[in-house]
Amino acid sequence: MSHYTRVEVEFRDRESLLEALREMYGEGSVQVHNEPVALNNWQDMPTALRAEIVVRHKELQDGSYMNDLGFQFDKSEDKFIVHADSSWAAVGDQLRRLKRSYSEKTTIRTMSRKGFKVSKRVEEGQKVRLVLRRG
Repeated sequence: MSHYTRVEVEFRDRESLLEALREMYGEGSVQVHNEPVALNNWQDMPTALRAEIVVRHKELQDGSYMNDLGFQFDKSEDKFIVHADSSWAAVGDQLRRLKRSYSEKTTIRTMSRKGFKVSKRVEEGQKVRLVLRRG
């Protein structure tokens, strides 16, 4: 039986999060809603959890025995709360990939606002190193 786990990760920038999710799961796999919608369990039954950004369980790996992945914006904390299936969160690799991609996109977005451009991107094992230049 699958169940949800609340994952404590600091996702604050909506556009970077969407870009990272689309990179991982594909453009058409990420649903964006103006109002929170119900997340479904692995049997496609709605749960009490709601989120504005949703990746349906069928898009996650092979989708078997996994609940939807949801990101709900918490205005009081100014960040997204991640509602993830315990097996998705436990795998670690999925969350690690998402955090890495999100961090890279957030850094590029923030630094470009300050007049910098990426001049070099180097993958070093599990990390990405960016070299920035004033543009």
